Amino acid sequence: MNQVTMNNKLFFCLNHVPSAKLRVFLFPYAGGSMHSYSSWAQDFNDEIELVFVQSPGRGARLCEKPFDNMTDLVNEIMLSSAFLCEKPSIFFGHSLGSRVAYETCVQLQSRGLRLPKHLIASGSKAAHIESDKHKNMHDLPEKEFIDTLRDLNGTPQEILENDELIELLSPLLRADFKVAECYLAEGKKLPIPITALGGEQDIDVNHESLMAWKELTYNDFHCVKMPGDHFFINTHRQRVTHVVNKVILNLLEPSAPFVNSI
Repeated sequence: MNQVTMNNKLFFCLNHVPSAKLRVFLFPYAGGSMHSYSSWAQDFNDEIELVFVQSPGRGARLCEKPFDNMTDLVNEIMLSSAFLCEKPSIFFGHSLGSRVAYETCVQLQSRGLRLPKHLIASGSKAAHIESDKHKNMHDLPEKEFIDTLRDLNGTPQEILENDELIELLSPLLRADFKVAECYLAEGKKLPIPITALGGEQDIDVNHESLMAWKELTYNDFHCVKMPGDHFFINTHRQRVTHVVNKVILNLLEPSAPFVNSI
């Protein structure tokens, strides 16, 4: 896989394609890194460039202090709005990443800048649906925090069992969960289509909160259910990338039908 790092540390390109017709920007879930998407490049053709949004505290930015609020996080992304808007694009986010992608769209729209052609919100309640205040993780005592991470099934076991790694990653994880748990969108509608993906066994994102993404667009809305729990993005990667490719096909060849039951 040809990996190149952009001059701006915010972006990491998984498959550099200078002549790409379209970019897919990938926003990570809480605690996620570019490795969450490292195998995606093999699922796309050479007209598509995959770009990971690498905020502080992860990857090459591991030593930087992570943001613990949505405003600062998106403000940094907006400093690179020229790159975001340079080519036609799709925004894809999983869990927290879905809300970050949505809020980035809101900020682009407020400034009259080019929006992505499509927003794919995976494994997330709609951005304007309030979080369950009884499930806040970011300020739990360390042992309870780690136990809760284990229950979520999204952190590799080798990390959970390595005290040094957990100590290193804990500030990022807590910061990400604080963003996820404290952010609530105003509910501004976007003029672009939204596709919501949800896991059939996801106990954290119910059907109603997933379908509520429909309230955030003036355009088309699709909801696609996947086998698996909250981290179906890992266990059923090819099903997820198949949906993304369907969205891309619909953009590049508008006559191609979008199938709800992909």
